[in-house]
Amino acid sequence: MAERVYLQDVYPTLLDLLDIPKPEHVAFQSLLPQIEQGSGARGSIYLAMFDSQRGIISGDNKLIIYPKSGDRELYDLSQDPWETHNLIDKRKSKRIEATLVEQLQQWQTQVGDEVLVK
Repeated sequence: MAERVYLQDVYPTLLDLLDIPKPEHVAFQSLLPQIEQGSGARGSIYLAMFDSQRGIISGDNKLIIYPKSGDRELYDLSQDPWETHNLIDKRKSKRIEATLVEQLQQWQTQVGDEVLVK
């Protein structure tokens, strides 16, 4: 199974390959455990674009929130990889949305993102 990673993971991966300790200020992680052992994948990926958009991908679900307008989009990437069917207004999606919002807020706390997402 392919895992989602950040481009910024390349730097700590190179450090790891060269056996150079990762500086404390580097927040991203080496991909070497995934490459060598197939382990160490993140449970979710945090997305941010300026102050206008926040999002999270967790499993096959992707939530996008527009903080200024309050608009939201929810996609099942396994069924809709091109993100053409917004599921946000579907009743059965409310639990998924709530879980993703909670995970998104945890990411924001972790990375110090102060853009308000409710």
